[in-house]
Amino acid sequence: MTGRLLTADQLAQRWQVPKSQVYRLTREGGIPAVKLGRYYRYPPDLIEAFERGEWVPGGDVGGAGVGSAPTDKAPPHRRNGRGQTQEVQAP
Repeated sequence: MTGRLLTADQLAQRWQVPKSQVYRLTREGGIPAVKLGRYYRYPPDLIEAFERGEWVPGGDVGGAGVGSAPTDKAPPHRRNGRGQTQEVQAP
């Protein structure tokens, strides 16, 4: 990753969409993101790859670019009673 990470506001302005759309795509794993604590940030190089159609969705959000590789598969998740997601064992 190179350059500064983008915020949801910056990405929403770039795409001319509401910030809620950026967060929805992030939660669904549809765009590359890094989770820093409770905040999401967007690596510019991966966003540009996404815009060119070179980034394939399907990875998990969080960590240092997790989900940025086309071969990543998101583990199954569910929400617990406190509104937090947790990984579920695959059958």
